[in-house]
Amino acid sequence: MKKILVVDNDIMLLEFMSDLLEKKGHHVLTAIDGLTALENLEAYLPDIMFIDLVMPNIDGEKLCRTIRKIPKLNGIYIIIVSSIAAERELDFTEIGADACIAKGSFDKMSEHVVYVLDRLDNKVPDDTTKKIIGIEDVRSRYITKELLSLKRHSDAILDNISEGILELNHNNKVIYANHFALLLTGIGEEVLLGSYFNDLFDDPHKIRVKELFDSIDSGPQEITDDFPLMLNGKMISVNILPVYDEERKSVIVIMNDITKRIQAEYALKKEKKFSETLVQSSPTFFVAINSEGKVMMMNEAMLKAIDYSLVEVVGKDYLTTFVPESERDNLSKIFDNLVVDRKPTINNNSVLTKYGRELLVEWHGSPVFKENGEFDFFFGVGIDITERKQAEEVLKESENKFRNFAEQSLVGINLLQDGVFKYVNPKFAEMFGYTVEECLNSMSFHEFIYPEDLPIVEEHIRRRLSGETESVK
Repeated sequence: MKKILVVDNDIMLLEFMSDLLEKKGHHVLTAIDGLTALENLEAYLPDIMFIDLVMPNIDGEKLCRTIRKIPKLNGIYIIIVSSIAAERELDFTEIGADACIAKGSFDKMSEHVVYVLDRLDNKVPDDTTKKIIGIEDVRSRYITKELLSLKRHSDAILDNISEGILELNHNNKVIYANHFALLLTGIGEEVLLGSYFNDLFDDPHKIRVKELFDSIDSGPQEITDDFPLMLNGKMISVNILPVYDEERKSVIVIMNDITKRIQAEYALKKEKKFSETLVQSSPTFFVAINSEGKVMMMNEAMLKAIDYSLVEVVGKDYLTTFVPESERDNLSKIFDNLVVDRKPTINNNSVLTKYGRELLVEWHGSPVFKENGEFDFFFGVGIDITERKQAEEVLKESENKFRNFAEQSLVGINLLQDGVFKYVNPKFAEMFGYTVEECLNSMSFHEFIYPEDLPIVEEHIRRRLSGETESVK
């Protein structure tokens, strides 16, 4: 008993083969197409396979080649059963088959199937690879049936692809249009068939199409995305392929609707240009650093500030080139944490200029990840705060000097804001018999002025605040 898998999209043939082989004592499994056969082969390892050539969902030729590439299936004896094999002058050994039986009447096919199996059982020297068995019994109606089946499969494929397919005769009249071509043109099939291809386009585009057909004898022609044709309000790219046979020349036209893609690309380019202009014209620093720590991009403001050109910085290691040695370890840890935490952070870090000067920059750093979640690069937005920090240091030093002077002064000194003490020195508090804390926390300026003198003092303060130097008498 042999384990046999029969693969054919003809239900009647599957029933015939099952009945024939089971009566001979074999275990038979059937599959309606190549895809189903491969699924069966995952759990079922046959000794013999009968395979039809013309099938949907992986045809017999591709199925044979696939089986021969799978080591565990190499021992299967493959027999092609097809009438179209004769028409195509197929070398079935080249695709991995061991024998080929031509489809004919069931009576004749029975004889040929039994003949092949008997030779296998009796280990007779194999001469089945010399010819297609039963080819002399094939009648035209069987070939026609398979050719019609092949056409139906082709039509099903063509009508479900997202490209418009037209076939033109030697006069460039449309003799075939798939479903998507009808949608692209916006013309019904009954109108489109028999019409001239050039008539589908407005005058400016008719000239371009004519030029393509004038050059078609030299080979395939195309109109690319760079300068598409307009058809029914859509932008389309076109490939024109000449097909020659014994009787005539025809032309296959493949049309792609690229309207949305062109519009999306235009919008993306516009957005990218806007972003680039914004980045390059901004006084803020922008820098991108790849996963290896190399500089990918640096904007004009940052380049100018650190005295470099773009050519000099791209590809340089950011840490060793632009960060003081004392800060490198800390910044490296910040980079690592950005990747782990996957969120932006703010840090102050120094940047080295070409000539060794240090700029203090407030960085807003963000990690950027690929669609698959893998880390891609760092993007930093920085503000040069060097002068601000220097000014803060100067102010702090000035405040310290003032405080030291005021604390030691023998003159009472106070600072007022909106009638409230912001500062009093020890001498001021002593003069009025209070502590510094009492003056600051619980007293107002008015408590130190006689009521009848208060208007004069307030007028004096007003004049000083307005810039006048003359005191009130």
